[in-house]
Amino acid sequence: IDGTGKLDGVPVKLDWKENFAGDPIRTRYGLKGTFDDASRRQLGIAWLPEMISGPIGVDLAFQRQRNNFADPDVTLDLTGATLTVDKLGWKKPAGTPASAHLVISARNEMSARINDFTLHGGGLDAHMDLTLTGGETDAKIDHVDLYRLTVGKTDISGVVSRRAAGGWDVQIRGKNF
Repeated sequence: IDGTGKLDGVPVKLDWKENFAGDPIRTRYGLKGTFDDASRRQLGIAWLPEMISGPIGVDLAFQRQRNNFADPDVTLDLTGATLTVDKLGWKKPAGTPASAHLVISARNEMSARINDFTLHGGGLDAHMDLTLTGGETDAKIDHVDLYRLTVGKTDISGVVSRRAAGGWDVQIRGKNF
């Protein structure tokens, strides 16, 4: 199947291939569209709403193997969105070019592992893996393996984990803080 349609009212381009025998990849599909705050909430993918607002271009490539293992690969155009990371004193206004890439794995209703997350734009350059906990609409960052973060004069790497009793365990190293 290859064409256009609507996903909960949002115009999308979709291609879908189903392999019924042989190939270890059973299902392949791609989805491209632009999702605003309301459409992300409606679809249950409004993760981190305190950090992300506005339209996001999504290019999703999904492959499911015969053993049901899948790692959706997502590229995001964040140019139209406002991004805010208060703890870093950083904000990217809508209209400033930015993009992100991530691979989602181990997804269930209460957690997700986001591997190879990269974000470039608005004076921020980041590469990390994240674990989110909570439901689809109230996900919170639980753990971060930070391979690189540069914003302003800050140039760091490290590990950040949410403590069960509250607060954070932070182990950071780098050239500038």
